[in-house]
Amino acid sequence: MYTHIIFDLDGTLLNTIDDLADAGNHVCAAHGWPVHTVDAYKRMVGNGIPNLVSRFTPDGLGEDELAGALAEFSAYYNDHKADKTAPYPGIPELLAALKGAGIHMAVLSNKAHALAGPVVEHYFPGVFEYVQGALPDAPLKPDPTLLHAMMKEIGAKPETTLFVGDSDVDVHTGKNGGLTVVGVLWGFRDRPELEGAGADYVIERPGQLLNSGPDQNAQARRRAVGGEDVAETGSVIRCVLCWLATAFFALLELADLWWLFKLLPDVLRYGYDWEAGYNLHLAEDFEIAGALASFLGVPLLLLLPLSILLARKLPKRSRLTVGCTVCWPVAVVLAFFEYLFCSYLVQHLPDVLDPDYDGVYYLVENCREIAVQAVLTGITLLVMLALAVYCTIKLGKRGTQREHSISDK
Repeated sequence: MYTHIIFDLDGTLLNTIDDLADAGNHVCAAHGWPVHTVDAYKRMVGNGIPNLVSRFTPDGLGEDELAGALAEFSAYYNDHKADKTAPYPGIPELLAALKGAGIHMAVLSNKAHALAGPVVEHYFPGVFEYVQGALPDAPLKPDPTLLHAMMKEIGAKPETTLFVGDSDVDVHTGKNGGLTVVGVLWGFRDRPELEGAGADYVIERPGQLLNSGPDQNAQARRRAVGGEDVAETGSVIRCVLCWLATAFFALLELADLWWLFKLLPDVLRYGYDWEAGYNLHLAEDFEIAGALASFLGVPLLLLLPLSILLARKLPKRSRLTVGCTVCWPVAVVLAFFEYLFCSYLVQHLPDVLDPDYDGVYYLVENCREIAVQAVLTGITLLVMLALAVYCTIKLGKRGTQREHSISDK
């Protein structure tokens, strides 16, 4: 059962966007800058007032001009912060029901602390046990520093605490703090953003926080046994395949570049002349290696950014799943090649050490090349193993945390 709920403020409890937009446009109009629509301001808010000011002002302003605009905005907003601001419909009833059920509630906002406290107390007197706004010496959300301090202050535990907010910043804040996150659709952002950021639940009305629908209950039951949502599973599979394809082409590209650079000294030494029979095979090999490098590089350059993009869209648990699924097979392949390289070196070491062995010079050259390949492969193998172990441990820890249905609150 959830015992604590931490709410975001702007866009979650209070509809503050009109007053924020009016304050921003007041500053813009005073300086002759372009003004913005309310919908535009919905995309600007979420990272604190200084970031909001830098977003609605023109590009290229100096620090002094931005500081002046911030002071003008703060002064106007402080005088007009309650002109149009009001709780969202259903929020007062929700808070009354939660308080009646004995749920401990708090607010964490990127609004300046000097503003956040009075605003919350004005609209919701006596409801919240703790209100934390932005502090000059502390990082803003989604950094979990202030969240952790708040949870310690109110005695909240991650496994029995919900984080409720309306933006990807809020989702990341809750996830960074190890909490279950509920995204709300009555605020400033939309469902794709909340789901893409990894919200555990997305609700359309405040009352749904008290009584979750059947879809959310089914989702909770699936997650309780370690299952994934069908759409999320499809995204994970696509991401895994994309990363495996990237790793495949990367290995081929590295092997071809090794061949290319191995040929390069001879090309520079003996020349590169198609008409000279002596250099004909060298020229052919160099041409083939260069063509392969280009051929393999194109899909690699396309797949790598696509893989990164697909991974960024997944919630953290799914990214860990992708990491395990990709890193372990790549580590196994690298371990196989490392075994071949080391076996070759061990097998020919006695011959290398024997000065009377016929052809020892060429054997030493081969062993030197194999040794370099073994070292590079070994380093890559260690990196892959470290990533695989890290993802496995993190995934195991997340899997052991008990999942709660919203209806348990």
